[in-house]
Amino acid sequence: MTKKSIALLLLILAANPLLAQNNKDSVETIFQFQRINTLGFRISPELQAGNLGGKFSMFYGGSAMLTLNRSISIGVAAFTTGRNIQDHRFGTPNRDNLNVHYGGLRVEYALNPQKKFHLTFPLLVGLGMARTDTTSSIQPNPFVRGRFDGPGSGNSRSFLVIQPGVHAEINLLPHLNLFAGVSYRIVGDAGHNRINLPAVDSPTLGQLQGLTVSAGLRLRFDFNVRRKNSH
Repeated sequence: MTKKSIALLLLILAANPLLAQNNKDSVETIFQFQRINTLGFRISPELQAGNLGGKFSMFYGGSAMLTLNRSISIGVAAFTTGRNIQDHRFGTPNRDNLNVHYGGLRVEYALNPQKKFHLTFPLLVGLGMARTDTTSSIQPNPFVRGRFDGPGSGNSRSFLVIQPGVHAEINLLPHLNLFAGVSYRIVGDAGHNRINLPAVDSPTLGQLQGLTVSAGLRLRFDFNVRRKNSH
């Protein structure tokens, strides 16, 4: 090996640490993995008004989520119409009873959550069930006020649900937020469609999806998990 080759090799070896340090400081990546500084949880009762058979109907529910760094939340959510909504909306001449329930995994990203006014982006992925029957099929229930749908007395359809949305949120108090926003419920066939009453129409997938508006309160608590430096 010539002296020139040896000198060039030594120059490359000497410059390599400097180049590596420079690349480490300047390279940006799509995913920046940050340390977890805070852990928290969110409990959010929520009201929704969404499309159901071509009409807006009320849904009641909420979510419970674990939060990382006050921005990323992961948990579960569930919503229901309650019992025995009576309506003609599915095309039958008589008023049918309708029950819809759905829920699943919910993830949410908060943009600048420390600001008084900020945005959050929730996404729900899960399963649901819609049941219809006639008013003559409901039976007295000694354990629940009012009446209920007798087991096996109606039609049922299961469905997949994906519901992305955007909420505007206000920090009212140190541990209490108010939010309102819109989302869109997208549904697909989950493979279960039971017909016990041929005279009663079951809701189609198109009748179960649509625009949803929502509002609710969020109870939030966050805890620092990183130790403070003693110096």
